[in-house]
Amino acid sequence: MPLSTVYYCQLPRQARQGIADKLRNKSKQSKQSNQSNQNKSYSIMDVAPESVDALMRQTGAELMIHGHTHRPAIHKLTHDRRRLVVGDWYQQGSVLSITPDSASLDVLPFDGACP
Repeated sequence: MPLSTVYYCQLPRQARQGIADKLRNKSKQSKQSNQSNQNKSYSIMDVAPESVDALMRQTGAELMIHGHTHRPAIHKLTHDRRRLVVGDWYQQGSVLSITPDSASLDVLPFDGACP
């Protein structure tokens, strides 16, 4: 048992309940914030296409991998360039597989179980 759990279990029940309530409220706020992100326009939640194009031209890159725009996808750009976006890891995981010939992105929902 982790030391933090040992200490937590030694707290009075009322203190443990207060901590649990605060954590639940924080989780609820995070979920609400996450939901509001899903309702925002695509342009607010994604990267600026002009910036991506300029950076890729400047560096000679054919592939850009990034995350945390909350919209996992593989985007085909001009001049055979691609932009691969992994997800945000709140409610799903992203598995990106790249070979010299292909790229695939799988989104896997979390089942709530620890490995």
